[in-house]
Parts: sequence; structure tokens; C-alpha cells
Amino acid sequence: MVTATLRFQIASDDYIRFLKNQADERGFQGENLMCSDGPGRPFSVGPQGQTRGAFLYDLWNNPAYGRSPPEDMASASTSLLVR
Repeated sequence: MVTATLRFQIASDDYIRFLKNQADERGFQGENLMCSDGPGRPFSVGPQGQTRGAFLYDLWNNPAYGRSPPEDMASASTSLLVR
């Protein structure tokens, strides 16, 4: 018997690390500096001095959020006759 399962994951560990590394390597500005001209800036919550990539990485590594585990979407099985 062969079973195949289709899984979906909103964001993988590789993708989250990629975003953080791109922000670090390219010297992206921190959130408050980047958006300093916006209304109500700087905020006292959120990324503040971090890049969005670093903030997302910190959220991803917080055990309270579960790291977006893969979810089963569909599954199918079949039997094969082997001669």
C-alpha cells in the first residue's frame, strides 16, 4: 500500500531565516527609523529598533507561537499489485 499526504505550511524555518539574513546582510534599517515619518512614530511596541526580518525571526522562535507546523490538507492511499 502507498499513501501520499499533501501538507501545507504557512512559513518554513528556511524562509524565516532567509528573511532575517537578508535584512542583516543588506543593512536594512530598524522599523522605527525606516518609518519615522509616519503618523504616531516611533511606536513603543513592535519591532522598534529591529528590522522586520529580525522581529519575525524572534516571533518564530518564541515557543508560544508554535512555528507554523505543517497541516495535513489531503491524503490518499492505493494498493499496488506487484508480480
